[in-house]
Amino acid sequence: MASRRVHGWTRMELDEIIGGAFTVGNNLGCGFLEKVYENALAYELRNLGLLVEQQK
Repeated sequence: MASRRVHGWTRMELDEIIGGAFTVGNNLGCGFLEKVYENALAYELRNLGLLVEQQK
């Protein structure tokens, strides 16, 4: 059976993204500026093999 897509993403890609976000949040906790979380999430997703483009 083909992977179901949600807004262009496969279920597996969505699971990796959400899992990466939880990993970052659990490891860093609260209190940092948004850019710290953005950088950490980009790093985590790249380690999972996903292509990431950050805001400029």
